[in-house]
Amino acid sequence: ENTGLIVTQGSRFWMRNLTSGGHDITEMLGREFDIPFEQAEEAKQNIARSELAGELVGAIKPAIHDLMGELKTNLQYCRRMGKTSELDNAYAVGGGSRLAGLKAQVRQSLGLELRQIRSVERIFVSSGANVGLVRSNLDRLAVAIGTGIKALRRAPVQVSFAPESMTRLARAARARRLLFAAGLLVWATVLALFFFGRLCREHLDRALSQSQRVDVMHTQNLARLKAARNRTSVNGELAYLQSVGRGRRQAPALLNEVVDIFQKANRSPEGRFVLRSFSCVPAGPSELDVTIAGMVSVPPGGSARNAYPLLKNRLVTGLRSSPLLARSRGTARFSKAKKLVIGQGTHWKRMVQNGDQIMVHEDGTWHEVQQVRSDTELVLTQGFAGGDLESEYTLSRVEVEEWDRESLDFLLRAQVPASERNTNSRSLTGDYR
Repeated sequence: ENTGLIVTQGSRFWMRNLTSGGHDITEMLGREFDIPFEQAEEAKQNIARSELAGELVGAIKPAIHDLMGELKTNLQYCRRMGKTSELDNAYAVGGGSRLAGLKAQVRQSLGLELRQIRSVERIFVSSGANVGLVRSNLDRLAVAIGTGIKALRRAPVQVSFAPESMTRLARAARARRLLFAAGLLVWATVLALFFFGRLCREHLDRALSQSQRVDVMHTQNLARLKAARNRTSVNGELAYLQSVGRGRRQAPALLNEVVDIFQKANRSPEGRFVLRSFSCVPAGPSELDVTIAGMVSVPPGGSARNAYPLLKNRLVTGLRSSPLLARSRGTARFSKAKKLVIGQGTHWKRMVQNGDQIMVHEDGTWHEVQQVRSDTELVLTQGFAGGDLESEYTLSRVEVEEWDRESLDFLLRAQVPASERNTNSRSLTGDYR
């Protein structure tokens, strides 16, 4: 899922973890040719022998270009920081090193000639292994060989580069063992207290007089009668239970949709969008409030002044066009130079607010809603520029809530209708980097 860039100079080294990787190329092939992930992976590994080699290479070019862009940016940064000057040797290792067209693209984009690992020193292959197979796949096995040397504590570098997720899993496993032992101790204590308390209660019950028991029962009955007469708390609890969990199953689908839209918007060379956090919480009896926080990353040499127009024109427009983030969809009648829009079987009074955006599918234009007259009548801020037509439409409420010109951080907010009830009361929120 990632690409590791390692630059060495004598005993010093510098490394970066890039977001692009072979996983992205496989997913791109799967989407392009509508095939499962496993078939896409097999097609990627056998491009040179495929009858569709030209189409496959063309399909993966955008992903390779993204990878080349990240490599060039990081190598330029490495040179600017004085970590290295010119690169003497360059190698590609791992399964992705044999991707069709990779060497040519590196030569064209970075001016580097990828060398092949043909031999190793101080490493011996077992007599029971296929030596020829190992020798012909040294580039693919380089990562595994390095991992083995590190595991044997024979590597000169003893720093751990294990992913943070694996470290967290190891810590969680140790914590679970401690919690299990503590849980057994707690349960043993609880059981002992339970039996001891039960024995004490039996003695106390026998000591109670009949008059005391009658008095307790009378007090309990009075409290129950008072609670039965007070229906306010019951009605409030009922309303809460009816609204619990609304949108829980929508939230994962909305998050997946937002991630896909970010990926599509990031295909532009003018800049990239970084998704930092996503939250989806109930906002009223029938709506969900979606909040998206992120940052616009401008490439070296780019202008920060173009960041906000890029955010509005690419990312916000993409989010508004999404069916999952739409307020309402249907068919309506639009008239040339007229502001009035007539819907067919619509419920605009309940679903639309002033300032919402409506897109006409027929010509792909967006318009702002000035007023909601009724369930079937909307008034636009400007007259419809197209001709008289009856077209499908999409109504959306996605706006830029906050924008920082210095850091290029942004906060987007959208409201979508809730489509489910009575599942779980917790909303889905999280940090995605």
